[in-house]
Amino acid sequence: LHVCGVKYNFKCPCTFCQEDTSTAFVYCPTCQDFLCASCDETVHDHAKRRSHERIRISKFDLHRASQIIINSLRNLKCRKELKKRARHSFTRFYDSNSRRHYYLNVNTNVAQWHKPYCFNKSENIKPFLSPEQGACIIQSIIRSHQAHLLVVNMIGEQYQKVYDLKTGFYCYIYNGIAKFASEAKTLTTAIVKSNLAPTLAPGERLTILRKYDIPIAFTINLAYML
Repeated sequence: LHVCGVKYNFKCPCTFCQEDTSTAFVYCPTCQDFLCASCDETVHDHAKRRSHERIRISKFDLHRASQIIINSLRNLKCRKELKKRARHSFTRFYDSNSRRHYYLNVNTNVAQWHKPYCFNKSENIKPFLSPEQGACIIQSIIRSHQAHLLVVNMIGEQYQKVYDLKTGFYCYIYNGIAKFASEAKTLTTAIVKSNLAPTLAPGERLTILRKYDIPIAFTINLAYML
């Protein structure tokens, strides 16, 4: 066994206290000592030695460490083989009603909603998305983001964010329908259906805003706080 080019025996004793019952826990390349946990705390408690970088000694001997490496390589090889067989056995389809993908086992003709467990979340099964399908998904995401920004602007026209001096929180006060609400009836209906109260309690935030927010109205309470 070696650490930083220095050969050592498994469960070697501490070179500081030199007791048979104390086993070395770390190795300090600067001090060139094998230290147990208590000696490491004692030696490196000094201000000049606190910056020493210590290397923790492995708790496995050479035989046990080689077994762990071999088992890990075998596990990786078996996992790759399992994924290879799963890709030949499963085919992915899209259900337009539920807007989800389902997976069909071509050998047993049994369908399932979840992906085979041997795959990670980022791994997919053929057939992959076509360029047209990928473009449609990206386009829908962009349109959804633009619609959300429009809703945020509409809320900014309908609500005011003011400071409540009694509670020490900001509250949202409803001022009425925006001037362009008649031009976007569907978005206005969506705001009403989201169960937003006309005036929210102090400290309660509009959830539909997500990471955005509306400007703070300058009131007497806010001026008093400043």
